[in-house]
Amino acid sequence: MISRETLYRILRGDVERATVTTIYKLARAAKMAPIALLRLVYNDIDLGPGSFVSTAYQGDVPSFINDETYPDGSMVPVNARFTKIWNFQNTGSVPWIKRKLKRIDHDLVLCHRLKDGSLQAINKSHLKSEVDEVEIADTYPGMTVPIAVNFTAPASPCDVMSMWKIVDDAGNFCFPEHSGVWVKVSVVAL
Repeated sequence: MISRETLYRILRGDVERATVTTIYKLARAAKMAPIALLRLVYNDIDLGPGSFVSTAYQGDVPSFINDETYPDGSMVPVNARFTKIWNFQNTGSVPWIKRKLKRIDHDLVLCHRLKDGSLQAINKSHLKSEVDEVEIADTYPGMTVPIAVNFTAPASPCDVMSMWKIVDDAGNFCFPEHSGVWVKVSVVAL
């Protein structure tokens, strides 16, 4: 919660006394990426070349806003069908045209290292998605976009996740070094 006086100061452009925490709270309340509001407020700060992940297109910047549904650790019943929705904002200068969110975890296995140094799979259950790619609505700079994927939980209790990345119309990763987004749920028996 911020005071009305602080909000009016920020609206008038007097941001010298606004804290990063205050700006973050405002961005969340406005359902926008905090980095976008920080860039507006501190437009004269040079963050340097190492402050952004590499992109396939110069000026392309995604900002994850929130998990609209099923935040990490949410519980879902065994065999349940559910829809995960992530919200993104295009905070760059490149329009997102004909992009997709692509599943990237088919060949990944979560493991932990045993005392002898060998690896053991944490679980063998997988979170099933209806599709391996989902279209992203055309998103112009400044716009936000929800991205939804339908899943079915495994038939037995476990913790599972699925990882996804944004690709262009040719299937190339738009943000190759970015970790992407994921859904991570605990499947429980009722």
